[in-house]
Amino acid sequence: MGTDTQHSKHQINANNLELTYDSLPLWEGGSLALGYKFLNADPSADQVDEPGSGEHDYSDGHAFMVELNQAVAGTGFNKTVLQYYVDGSAAQGVLMGAADTLNGNVKSGSGYAIRNYGSIPLGDRWDLSHAINYAAADSIETWDNDQLDATMFGASAKLAYHWSEITRTYAEVGYFADEKTENGADYDRSGSKYTVAQAWSLGRNQPELRLYASYFDSDNDNWSDSSHAFEGDDSDDTWVVGVQANVWW
Repeated sequence: MGTDTQHSKHQINANNLELTYDSLPLWEGGSLALGYKFLNADPSADQVDEPGSGEHDYSDGHAFMVELNQAVAGTGFNKTVLQYYVDGSAAQGVLMGAADTLNGNVKSGSGYAIRNYGSIPLGDRWDLSHAINYAAADSIETWDNDQLDATMFGASAKLAYHWSEITRTYAEVGYFADEKTENGADYDRSGSKYTVAQAWSLGRNQPELRLYASYFDSDNDNWSDSSHAFEGDDSDDTWVVGVQANVWW
C-alpha cells in the first residue's frame, strides 16, 4: 500500500468488541475456531482535525475469521486461517496488520487474507516450520481521495537440527511479492531473505539465545517512491549479523 496509508500517524485507537467460538472439534486432531471483531473508531482530538488533511470522519472496522487447526505427527501442528476485512479494517490484510488495529486513513473497501503456518517434526533431531500468506485489498478509498487495490504474497520455511537438548542450528529462507494499483498506476516490489543461526537454550521449547547471519535483497525500483530498501536507500541488498534472545516469564 502507499506509504501515506501505512504511516503511523494513521493508526488510531478503537473500542473493540470481539466474539470468538474456539476449539470446535471436527475430527481426531482437528478443530475449528470462528471469530468476529468490531472496531469503533476513537480518534484523538488532534487526529479529528489533522493538520494538512483537515477535519474528517473515521470509519469503523470489521474483521471476520475462520481458523482450522490440525495436530500433526504428535507434537506438530498446522493452522489455516481465513480472514475478511471491511471498511476501516480493509487494508489490514495486505499491510500484515493485526485485526485489532484500525487504519484511520481508510474510508471504505474490503480485503481478505489466507494464511497457513505450522511445524512438523522430521524425526528426533529435525523440525520443519513454514508460513504462507496471501492477502488482497479491493476498492480501497482513503480520506485523502486515493483509490487503491493491492495484493501481497509471502512465504518462509525454517529447518532446525537439534544437536542436543540445549543447542540447535537453523536455516531459513523467505520471499515476498507485493503489487498495488494506486489511482490507476501499477507498482510492484519483491524480496527475499536467507538466514543461518546457532541457538542455545536450557531445553527444547525454552527461551533461547541465537547468533545469526542474514542476507536480504529487495527490488523497490517499481514502487511508488523508487527508493532502495537498505543502507540509507543506497542498496538493494545487505548483510546482517547479530545476537538475539527471546525470554518469557
